[in-house]
Amino acid sequence: MPAYTSPRIMQLSQDLETGKSDVLMAFWREIEEHGAPIIESITDEETQDRLVTVVWRGGPDTQNVVVLGGLTNNTEIKENILTRLAETDVWYKTYRLNVEVRTAYYFAHNDSLIPWDQEKDIQARRRTLQPDPLNPQQLVYPADEEDPNDFSTTLSVLELPEAPEQPWITRRKGVPAGQVERHTFESAILK
Repeated sequence: MPAYTSPRIMQLSQDLETGKSDVLMAFWREIEEHGAPIIESITDEETQDRLVTVVWRGGPDTQNVVVLGGLTNNTEIKENILTRLAETDVWYKTYRLNVEVRTAYYFAHNDSLIPWDQEKDIQARRRTLQPDPLNPQQLVYPADEEDPNDFSTTLSVLELPEAPEQPWITRRKGVPAGQVERHTFESAILK
């Protein structure tokens, strides 16, 4: 997977190198105001693609951050480790995506970096995954009420500008709301 460079991250890096004061605080204020990920046009070529940069605000304990889910196109963990910007609290990874993409992703903070097919306790590792705290759009998969070992999972949603509309998932005036009910049954055939 080729490496892509976010113009916004590049600008932040240059500003930090020249010693501009308060650029880091201004960057985080901008992210808080507009949300994450950072979505940027590609200006040097004719394309419908966008650069999408996920960011993580690291702390003193942050050793690594990995982005997982649909955003990564199921590539290997090592290809989805965020990069730390100099000695700051900014961790980032940039992807090039089609303008119609709608997907979900989450982060693994201080991940073991063991490939998933070699993981001995997948459930324990899954419990450490978390949504993007800088992205307010989330998707929650509730726990299976009948499985005491199951747990809910929250992912962050990424919708690029031209993602197809989904009119069937939003409430519409004049259309009655349905209700989801759970029904269980026994089957001699489906055991």
